[in-house]
Amino acid sequence: MKWEFVLHHDPQQPVSEEQSDLFDHAEWAAEGEIGWEKEGDRLSFPCTLEAEHLEIAIAIAVGRVESVEGLKVVRVEMTPPGRD
Repeated sequence: MKWEFVLHHDPQQPVSEEQSDLFDHAEWAAEGEIGWEKEGDRLSFPCTLEAEHLEIAIAIAVGRVESVEGLKVVRVEMTPPGRD
């Protein structure tokens, strides 16, 4: 099943250009399943992942994002069905 959700980075933690570059060059980022959206001081990661269960998809995405040193996911947001 395909799952769509957004992970949010801790707004108290500044994000460096080095972190952005590491994210951009990660093999898994190139697959397009996890994006990078920065608006002012806010950073989010829109995700579209295939997994049997939602919890698995979120765990995979959080693990990938947090593999970049200094990135910390503090919230997961989902759009209710039919509201996109």
